[in-house]
Amino acid sequence: MPIIGEDTVFLVESRSLQCPKCTRRFGGNGKLTLGDPCPFCVESIVKRMIPHRVDVARMFPIGQCGCWHAAKLKKQIEQLTLRQRAALTYEEQEKLRCHHIKLARSFALNREMWRYEKKRLNGASEERQP
Repeated sequence: MPIIGEDTVFLVESRSLQCPKCTRRFGGNGKLTLGDPCPFCVESIVKRMIPHRVDVARMFPIGQCGCWHAAKLKKQIEQLTLRQRAALTYEEQEKLRCHHIKLARSFALNREMWRYEKKRLNGASEERQP
């Protein structure tokens, strides 16, 4: 899934589908595919929903997303203080993250590792030059 990001905010493609006519939403569970007719209004074709806005730094160290799954967990996360959230194990943190937050965090980590490696390799090549 393509992720487009700037600093800690990313747009993550949704797996959900939506009918543009009746506005019903369908989860990305595989029952409907992109381009299928809407099972409710039949006159329209389902399309991909708009991307989700994900901020990996909000509600640190969990992250924040606008999807329905993250909205269900939001109250639970908001009840925790920063100190309580930081004390959660990695597994507990992962249970509070939706699929989109996990993708954005993975992308952010890969981007930072790439920057680190690029800097390290450029430094190594400069040291070798006479």
